[in-house]
Amino acid sequence: MDAHMNFITRRCDICLEQVPVAESERPGYEHVHCYHCIQANAARALGSTAFELAKCCKVFPLALLEQAGALTGNGEMVEYTRKLEEHTDPRNKVYCHDQDCSKFIPNDSRTRRVGTCSCGKKTCKSCDQEKLREVEENGRSLRQLADRKGWRCCPNCLTVIEKTVGCNKVECTCGQHFCYRCGEPFYSQFNPHHCPAVNQG
Repeated sequence: MDAHMNFITRRCDICLEQVPVAESERPGYEHVHCYHCIQANAARALGSTAFELAKCCKVFPLALLEQAGALTGNGEMVEYTRKLEEHTDPRNKVYCHDQDCSKFIPNDSRTRRVGTCSCGKKTCKSCDQEKLREVEENGRSLRQLADRKGWRCCPNCLTVIEKTVGCNKVECTCGQHFCYRCGEPFYSQFNPHHCPAVNQG
């Protein structure tokens, strides 16, 4: 922004102070916020017991918070981003199975079947229970049995599926469509699967 903009001021609609235009924004073309008020809004949101988004008439985008110098403390922006994901992401949520922890496990800390909490404990995405070695061993035994029987595992949730009749295009209970013959997923009608056995019984 031009240097002369530092000398042009406008009133912050929140604190009612005259502030430089270069140090204020009008989020969503609504009320003028000075950077100090944006910072205070974000700090309040992060510290709220029942999480509330940093917002006025509209939610403040993360880029605005960064521009205003909000949430610059140790790990604050990461924590806010994860809370934002927890409360706005429509996908299934995973929480640590340990009742003394129970923290939200963000998507970047999950694999297909397991979520790893910041406390170090692993939680099964399907049942929200502890991911135990015994479960892994039982799963390995089941997969070995599935291989012998010719059963297939869903490529999304890894549930074992046995098909007795019908075509090879199957749908898992998780909603994933895949080819029973080769195990490859169907992603959309615009990206068709080309397994030659897909319509054979």
